[in-house]
Amino acid sequence: MSWRLNGLAPWKPVRAVVFADKKVFFWIKGKLGLSEYQMAALVWLKGLVIGVLLGTWLF
Repeated sequence: MSWRLNGLAPWKPVRAVVFADKKVFFWIKGKLGLSEYQMAALVWLKGLVIGVLLGTWLF
């Protein structure tokens, strides 16, 4: 299957998720009044939770 021939781009879903997360995190930061360090901790916690969930699901 040719991605270019069919008009499919594998990076479009990834880009949509990344930019949606960016908008959501800036919205959370503004609503809760979090600092940059608190937002970094929130992103770290999100990555930890997703990693644990993927780890339990895959293994």
